[in-house]
Amino acid sequence: AEEDVSEDAVFVTHLCRSWEGFLEQMISERSSAERSISCVAVLCGAHPGNVGATLRACASLGVSFLVAIGGLGTSACIKALQMSKLRPQRGGKARLVLPPTSLSVEEVIEELSKAGVFILGLTAHG
Repeated sequence: AEEDVSEDAVFVTHLCRSWEGFLEQMISERSSAERSISCVAVLCGAHPGNVGATLRACASLGVSFLVAIGGLGTSACIKALQMSKLRPQRGGKARLVLPPTSLSVEEVIEELSKAGVFILGLTAHG
């Protein structure tokens, strides 16, 4: 008999990527001869509505990953994924990456830079 898997578990499984796995992929892509580098967006001060809308925009623009800094808990993460209106499927869509809440914004940016992610900063603040 097939195991009953909740919709929430499907969202998390197919639309999220672990921080460690994400960094490993970035390092691997950087050293790969193929040079198929993923595009990454970073959102600071993450709230479920902002994350959902940004994840949807990333998927439309071909951005592979959205790194959301701001300590989204599990229920907020699931809410953000649901608000994105993306349908869980393997590959082809933007994935949400949540760095450990113990890391500051500066530490996350530093780890991204060390992993070979080119950093271009934009802000809506003066």
